[in-house]
Amino acid sequence: MPRTNQLAKHLAPAGIIIASAAAALGFTGCGGEDTDAGGTCVSTEQYFAERVWAPILSQKCIACHNLTGAAKDSGFLLDNSSVAGFLDKNLKTVREVASLKRDGESLILLKPTNTITHGGGVQIAKGGSEYAAMKGLLARFDNPVDCGDNSAAAFGDVEMAGWSLTGRKAALALGGRLPTTEETASIDADGEAGLDALLGTLMDEQVFYERLKQIYNDQFLTDQYLVTDDSALEVLPDAMDGEQAYYNPFWFDNVAYDSSLMEKMGARSPGELRGKLQLATRMGVAREPLELIAYVVKNNLPFTDILTAPYTVVNPFSAKAYGITDVQFTNDADPNEYQKAYFGGYGGNYPHAGVLTSPIMLVRHPTTPTNVNRHRARMVFQWFLGTDILKTAEQPLDPTKITDFNPTMNNAACTVCHAQIDGTAGAFHSFDDVGRFMPGDKWNDNMRPPGFGNEVVPYDEFDTSIQWLAQKVSQDPRFALAAVYIMFEGITGQKPLIAPKDAKAAGFTEEFASYLAQYHTFNTIAKQFEASNYNLKTVVAGIVKSAYFRAVNASTSDETRKAQLANLGTGQWVIPEQLHRKILAITGYPFEDTFNGQPQFTISLRGENADPGDYFILYGGVDSKDVTSRTRDPNGVMANIADRMANEMACISVPRDFALSQDKRKYFPFVDPTFAPKDANGFEVVPAVAAIKQNIQYLHKYILGEDLALDSAELDRTYRMFVELWDDGQKGMALADGEPGKYSSQLPGPCQVTKDYWQVTSFGYDNAPDLPADKQMHEDGDYTVRAWMGVVTYMLSDAKFLYE
Repeated sequence: MPRTNQLAKHLAPAGIIIASAAAALGFTGCGGEDTDAGGTCVSTEQYFAERVWAPILSQKCIACHNLTGAAKDSGFLLDNSSVAGFLDKNLKTVREVASLKRDGESLILLKPTNTITHGGGVQIAKGGSEYAAMKGLLARFDNPVDCGDNSAAAFGDVEMAGWSLTGRKAALALGGRLPTTEETASIDADGEAGLDALLGTLMDEQVFYERLKQIYNDQFLTDQYLVTDDSALEVLPDAMDGEQAYYNPFWFDNVAYDSSLMEKMGARSPGELRGKLQLATRMGVAREPLELIAYVVKNNLPFTDILTAPYTVVNPFSAKAYGITDVQFTNDADPNEYQKAYFGGYGGNYPHAGVLTSPIMLVRHPTTPTNVNRHRARMVFQWFLGTDILKTAEQPLDPTKITDFNPTMNNAACTVCHAQIDGTAGAFHSFDDVGRFMPGDKWNDNMRPPGFGNEVVPYDEFDTSIQWLAQKVSQDPRFALAAVYIMFEGITGQKPLIAPKDAKAAGFTEEFASYLAQYHTFNTIAKQFEASNYNLKTVVAGIVKSAYFRAVNASTSDETRKAQLANLGTGQWVIPEQLHRKILAITGYPFEDTFNGQPQFTISLRGENADPGDYFILYGGVDSKDVTSRTRDPNGVMANIADRMANEMACISVPRDFALSQDKRKYFPFVDPTFAPKDANGFEVVPAVAAIKQNIQYLHKYILGEDLALDSAELDRTYRMFVELWDDGQKGMALADGEPGKYSSQLPGPCQVTKDYWQVTSFGYDNAPDLPADKQMHEDGDYTVRAWMGVVTYMLSDAKFLYE
């Protein structure tokens, strides 16, 4: 019985660390000492986070010392945990204030003790533990403690996947394939260096860029416009109130559908040609922002170019929709070729600012007369600054107390967000609700002037303020962290942790330690990212080599430590796009569409382009319109889809593998269908049993990545299941014809091998030629093929296959 026939096997992955954020990193505080009680180094940054920020500043100071609080004019302003990198920024602020002294004593001690008049009165008592913590921080400012990379000590009780297993996980996650024999040998020989080489290869392959686009589409949601209804071509602005056309999205309506163009596009009729041109144009327009990101990363350009690039990218068909004629393509019939281009319909004055000025991005995230670009600004903070602006002031608003004429400018309950977001919104002023560039546009006098932070767009850059904004955002320290956040969620399936706020709440210490561990890891990766001139591949490699990707178990029985390790490691239900590629990589065949003309295989998890597949949404995918969040916690429907997949893929792949010569098989290098575990008298056939167990060991490694000893309990369970299936088959086939429960000696029809799979999918069952007789498989007289199908079903439905 497949392990996933028990629903719990789907709903709770086995053998995966309970872990997230953990690595308490020895954050126990040490009163100014360089190490904690366990001897682990505690850096100045860690000391500040645990001893000063969490118990003191976040509880007693930030309520007033923020952009809109009572102390907003004090010069001592703190960011809350919704802001990416807030601890580093706050530490810098505290360090600057601490350098101010009166009579030799730091202002950071004089103010909260009310030694110097403090508007908030006494917040810290002299001689108390909080006062001692602040003095300890001052001592560290004078003599900083740098612990280097102490992650090994931090994760000392966490078992990491070896470099080889990490390579397998990375190859499936990033490349949709298994490592080659040569790549595995290189990792076995060279360890981390071998893994680095594999990562470099994976990140040069097309599947990686498909994954990258999928990760960013989960943020941008622009794939909404891949579909026919309300597609990119319908929403792309062509003309305004009868004035000049901005774009020509339906350019193909005026094309002469001659035979030469049909041949070039591989179309068999004018109608098919029009459909191909329409689809290729729709893809080019809808995927422009995602393809720009892929272009930047593929060419090893600074990732800041996704905002600052004074160009866009087009395929041969979207170029026509945009009226671009000066771009050369290697193959102007290839919809997947994208080249750098510039919009020419605005007199050459279009203010390209990477994805920010992509027409489809502006349409997908529109403005209204009342929103006035604030939604667009909010997404800039979220995507590129790692900051959820709506969480900067999580408090219920009483509308009866909003009595100002212009509350977004004057009421503290509103300005806590609007002081940050409205200037950024203003930078989009030249783009209307459908994404048209409107040069000469004026700004709303009732809002803050276009700008970013405390800076205002220079008057002479008003018309190109979006480019000014792009430069400012890309130079902000939060930009690097935001990229780490997005790639972390995309690769691991986990959202970055949020710092707990209530220091008095149960479990605060454990949660905060977990958060700090992740904060430290992300900061390290972000700094490596910056040092690489913003090469995003550095972020990917950093995540893959971190404990958040590699952790597999933990050797601790301490409940506090378990709480700290609650989310570490991936162990996430594989999303449909990845599962589609994983199935193809492992079995050699896709789980989709009709094969042999049989309707039971009308399923797909593919999730690519305009055809998401019948089971794509049911399996947790998104359509970027109505379903915009992935389902990561499997339900009964998803579990049943997984069971169906396992059964059908075993049916397709096992007989076809046996039909190959032994040296070409994926599954069965050690056995043939004639290898039965028992003879006619019921005695074990020792050589056959040894070969069967060896092949089971191989399948556990090949399908699940498990290294099992031949005498392990897990391998023995799989072997006993094989024998039980085989025994059942022998009994069923021994029954007389017509007797209830009689088994046929033939394989089920869809599982029989009569034609080449790929020729059938290309030309249809009736048009595909039959395989040579010696390559076909109809019979299973020993019931070994079906027993092996049961074993493969068992493994394809295992949690270790369905989770990563």
